[in-house]
Amino acid sequence: MKSKHEIIAIALMLVICLIFAACSQKVEEKLTDKATQTSQTELINEEDNESTTAATTSTAKAEETTETTTLIKGAVITPDEALEQFNTFYGSLYKVELNEVKDKTANYTVYDKNDKEYAKISLNLKTGIATETITQTGEKNEMDMLA
Repeated sequence: MKSKHEIIAIALMLVICLIFAACSQKVEEKLTDKATQTSQTELINEEDNESTTAATTSTAKAEETTETTTLIKGAVITPDEALEQFNTFYGSLYKVELNEVKDKTANYTVYDKNDKEYAKISLNLKTGIATETITQTGEKNEMDMLA
């Protein structure tokens, strides 16, 4: 009889522990969800501010180069289209600026979140091939903007 009571007591303690663990996990999930929602909201607001600034900057640059871009005959990609693709490629942690359009080439500069130059890009507007040169290492990467 005594062992029967011990088994029931152990089973009861096990049930209480499981209920306590489930409640703790539920509270932890709620706290994690709240923290995630707050950080996501802050990140979204920060991205909105950065994209608005980037859009304003790229619009001003685009207006300066509009006459030049229309003069390039047979271009397979415009400097503005490429700028949009670069902004998408690099994401919100980087800022891409169109520097100049000369002959069949558009030159861009990529800045990191601290406004330090990360890379320079030279884009052949006739072929759609972009050559990225990483500033610190000198490493070169080619990208096909039409693929």
